[in-house]
Amino acid sequence: MKIKIENSDYILSPISKERYKIELKLGKFTKEHAKNINGCYWSKTQQSWVMPQTKESVQQIENLFTISTPKNNKAEKSGNHSNNINKTSPPKAAVPKEYIDTLQLKGYSNATIKSYKIHLSKFLTYYKNIQPNKISDEQVREYLLHLINDNNLSVSYQNMVINSIMKRC
Repeated sequence: MKIKIENSDYILSPISKERYKIELKLGKFTKEHAKNINGCYWSKTQQSWVMPQTKESVQQIENLFTISTPKNNKAEKSGNHSNNINKTSPPKAAVPKEYIDTLQLKGYSNATIKSYKIHLSKFLTYYKNIQPNKISDEQVREYLLHLINDNNLSVSYQNMVINSIMKRC
């Protein structure tokens, strides 16, 4: 079934029964975004990023982009009927509002803030039994080594994770 999904951040347009074309309304979808979506790749034919038409992929892109209210997210069938997508994801650690405010005051782009929020949330979830201000530098180092060894991350991706974690203070 071909479904177009649109919210305030992006549009997913079906290009086949199995693939969506990804279009951002503001900013640019990057390789760093694509790494967070299984099966996402740059299509020379489409001249765009594409991803599988699966619940998992839709959930992964939703995790990349914060949706302010359910009213902003709509899934449209070709007959202009709307459906809500089932949004179930494992609980993630909340990112402190002060963290987001600090990034905004420093002039970070919305895309960077969203990316940093995702990475900080994953980090805080990893150490969910420890208060964030009690996490040591050694634990940060262990977490980064865990990511690098288990995920074969690029240097630029590692730097983004490091920056998102280090700006938590």
